[in-house]
Amino acid sequence: MKIEAVSEVLKSADLEPPTLDVLIPDVSNYTALLMQPRGDIEASEAGIHNRDRDLAKLQFSGFLRFAEGIAADLVITPEVFHALGSSDRSNQARLHTQTG
Repeated sequence: MKIEAVSEVLKSADLEPPTLDVLIPDVSNYTALLMQPRGDIEASEAGIHNRDRDLAKLQFSGFLRFAEGIAADLVITPEVFHALGSSDRSNQARLHTQTG
């Protein structure tokens, strides 16, 4: 496994690291949400996925809408979906996706 500094990966793509409130060392509170989807999994050489992808998409869409609605500072899920289910993306800049 190749380990690279996030700052270097972003730099190579002409991107700046996001400012995450949870990493600012002060007395401010922050909101963190964690989600483990319900359902059976299937594994193959292509990866590990929720067997019922429609259910998974529905769960993640609702979870991300909730996170956006409360302006969560940190959102953690085991899979990555970009399915907000809405064309309103005015607050999407607060949501950052990390894969790994």
